[in-house]
Amino acid sequence: MSTKTSDLPISEFASILPAADLADLAGLCASAVRERTLARAEEYRRFALALHSVHNAVLPIHRLPFELLSTIFRKAWKDRSSLRMAHVCRRWRSTALQTPALWADAIACTSFTLAGPDHVVPLRYSYMDTLLERSVPRDVRMTICYFPKALRFHLLPHISRIAVLDIKIHSANQLHNLWETLRGGMSCLEGLYILCPITDYHEFIDYPPRTWLNEWGSRVACKALPNGSLPRLRHLRIPGALFPLIACGTLTHVTLHNPRPHKTDIRLPSVTRLHKALGKCRETLEVLRLIQVLPTPQPTRDTAIGEHREPIHLRSLCDLLIVEERAFASGPLVGLILPPTCRIHLSDGPCTDHPCPWGHDPGPDHRVWLDPDQRSLEAVHSLLSGISLVKLEIGWKFTMRCYTQDGSAHSLSERFRAETFVRHSRVETIVRPLFRPKIPMLSVNVTHLVLSIIDGWYSEQPALFEAFPHLLRVEIDVKEAGLWETLYLLKGPGEGNSDGTGSRGPVCPSLRELVMWVEVPKGSLRPLLESPNLGDFEEYVAKRMRQFRDVLEWRAFKSPSPSRLTYLKIHQHEEGSLKTRGRTVVEDDLSSIESKVVQACFEDLYALVDGEVVFKGFRNFTSF
Repeated sequence: MSTKTSDLPISEFASILPAADLADLAGLCASAVRERTLARAEEYRRFALALHSVHNAVLPIHRLPFELLSTIFRKAWKDRSSLRMAHVCRRWRSTALQTPALWADAIACTSFTLAGPDHVVPLRYSYMDTLLERSVPRDVRMTICYFPKALRFHLLPHISRIAVLDIKIHSANQLHNLWETLRGGMSCLEGLYILCPITDYHEFIDYPPRTWLNEWGSRVACKALPNGSLPRLRHLRIPGALFPLIACGTLTHVTLHNPRPHKTDIRLPSVTRLHKALGKCRETLEVLRLIQVLPTPQPTRDTAIGEHREPIHLRSLCDLLIVEERAFASGPLVGLILPPTCRIHLSDGPCTDHPCPWGHDPGPDHRVWLDPDQRSLEAVHSLLSGISLVKLEIGWKFTMRCYTQDGSAHSLSERFRAETFVRHSRVETIVRPLFRPKIPMLSVNVTHLVLSIIDGWYSEQPALFEAFPHLLRVEIDVKEAGLWETLYLLKGPGEGNSDGTGSRGPVCPSLRELVMWVEVPKGSLRPLLESPNLGDFEEYVAKRMRQFRDVLEWRAFKSPSPSRLTYLKIHQHEEGSLKTRGRTVVEDDLSSIESKVVQACFEDLYALVDGEVVFKGFRNFTSF
């Protein structure tokens, strides 16, 4: 039995519903009304959505060009939660899906962890697969932790688009899976970075450690890659043991590290294999970093082979870093011919780009990095042939920077750096072999020396200045307590020869310019300048003058070979005052009265210097 339309509450909506709809519903039964109203409601819903779409389309945010909106999406992407941008509206979703660069950026900023240490975490590939599919045809940069076997098959459809692969390997099986992937060829790969972190603490403290890393150097699964498998590879950062297996003629930047610095098994097998690998990229290599990977020296075998080793000319190399704590790192330099503009850095301590997570703790048997091997020294001397400026920093560690003149720009650029982190090392054991070799023809003509003495001075180190007989200019930064001891070194090692007879001339007989930066205790200069009585100031200046006069007078008149300065500068500064201001700060001159006091006290010094004498920096004191 059907209900009449007149019995339904249609009249209540008469003011809302269009008259045409009311007329259409008149005389219908309840079931027909339900059917008709549902159909009209769906029609009106689509109509309302269309109106909303038109409304949104004319909003300023939706009138942005496609390219601009795509760029905004790329800039705003942070992590997986940024997917919500594609859920805002239809246009935003369409724009995101039509921007392959957005998904390539998403891959670059995501680290895909595809397995747990014991495969207890389920494999998760769906998100990675989705990003890879949406990034077509853009090249991608991938960071992956773990390399299970199944990963190869997920990467295979996109293997030709992977430009950078940064991966962490945790087992020999994972290394095998990666190697098989590389052997299959990756035509677009430009950067390969392999890190092998030690995650098992018990393995780390075991001795001898029982870890798969011990098998690296001899594992059969890791064979040399076929020629042409990585035709575009330029940047390489891998454990050193793998370098001979992957070296190719396109490499420009190579960093070789050691996951376990104290394990010889995973170092480079030999210097010979290193040279053979370098020979493959001799024409293209620009940066080479060797961090704790050099093999244990074997004089009998390596020397014999080295005698017949063909020299390798690395024509494009501009930066060489060798970090090695067990022995001097010059061995691999024997047989290498480097460009005259190459920068060499040798160190026995940690490095900022060291990929290993632990710090540097030299053991009791730690040796200074200088190797007495004469052939190694000859290699270093050949690298120092163009040096004209040396900067030494002596504190709890020793750092030496050597500079050469850039003929085109007439500026100094760092050429050679050597540093040791051994505390209280004797400077002469490092400086003398490098700059005063037994072979005269290898002598380096250093004319400028910049020396920073931080933790005091030692009277047994006159060899520092003796190592540079051709010095023309010396700049020394020294604390006031060690000023006299430092100045005395410029006088000479003694009045007589080592056998007690004769007399000896001053060190650095050609020295003409001396600049001394004297650091005095904080708060010691202000009272001298603010005191109404100039007597204290005059006494202070006279004392400083006497310290210099004794040495300069001996050099100028009393030494067997007189040596007079043409320029002398004494710069006083309080402790910490130059750290924030720098040495380029405008130096405040003394007042006229203070200048007269200095002039009177320094009369004797003016007679000992054939040129200008400058006494400045007094007012560069720090605030209380």
